[in-house]
Amino acid sequence: MVMLCRHHHNRKTDAQATYLLDPITGDVFWLFADGTWAVDHAQGPLAAVEKRWVQTYVQRRARRAERAAARAAAAEFEDYQEGAEQRAEAHARLEEAMAQADTDPGRAPPE
Repeated sequence: MVMLCRHHHNRKTDAQATYLLDPITGDVFWLFADGTWAVDHAQGPLAAVEKRWVQTYVQRRARRAERAAARAAAAEFEDYQEGAEQRAEAHARLEEAMAQADTDPGRAPPE
């Protein structure tokens, strides 16, 4: 026996759909008259609890590689940000030198 909302109860009663209950996960598989199907995943305090800490060795390695890649990207971005400040300072010095060269006709422009 399954507790159904009014919508799903009416669809079941009108023979528009039938359901199969997965006793382990609590998921409800709805089979419709046109041959399609849908899954309602169990939620709430009575739903089966997933062990989120359980993982395979391959999953652990993949997650570890993702974290390492994220740390490397963050370090690269930080280096880029530091370099951006230095590039901005160099650009400001270059513009200042070019402005001085424009005002002093005897002086050669910087390279």
